[in-house]
Amino acid sequence: MAAGAEQSSGTGGVSQSPVATPYFALGGRLTAELPLWRALSLRGQADLLVPLVRTEVMVGGAVAWLSPEVSGALALVLVVRFA
Repeated sequence: MAAGAEQSSGTGGVSQSPVATPYFALGGRLTAELPLWRALSLRGQADLLVPLVRTEVMVGGAVAWLSPEVSGALALVLVVRFA
């Protein structure tokens, strides 16, 4: 689960004030960890999120941007364990 806000603003158009909308999404994470040395390991992560509500940015009555149906992220993390 993810929560936050999506913020948009413009320049030179009709409205230049920033607007924020809430962001809520559900998804999952796939993780694999490779031990390197004693308390040190390397972790790979892949995230997939589906927003519960999509955000539209309108300019002059037309949709200028629409949030994607699915988003994802990849990460490579160095893990140090303290015992």
